[in-house]
Amino acid sequence: MTEAIGGNSAKELKSFIDRAERLTEERKGINADIKEVLNEAGASGFDKKILRKVLQRRALARAERDEQDAMIETYEGAIDGE
Repeated sequence: MTEAIGGNSAKELKSFIDRAERLTEERKGINADIKEVLNEAGASGFDKKILRKVLQRRALARAERDEQDAMIETYEGAIDGE
């Protein structure tokens, strides 16, 4: 397999790996920043678990959020109706 990667292909592969590693490091920094913001919010009395859920839901398209809400209501209704 390594014989198939030579010259420019090896350089290109190394470039992709280097870029991905840099982005991974940046992501770690961003995740730490997000954690810090959520900790600040928690110190101000907000529920961090709920804030994370709000962030997840806001990332969804409105239609997808509405669909999830409908499914949750359906499932909870089925459980409560037992």
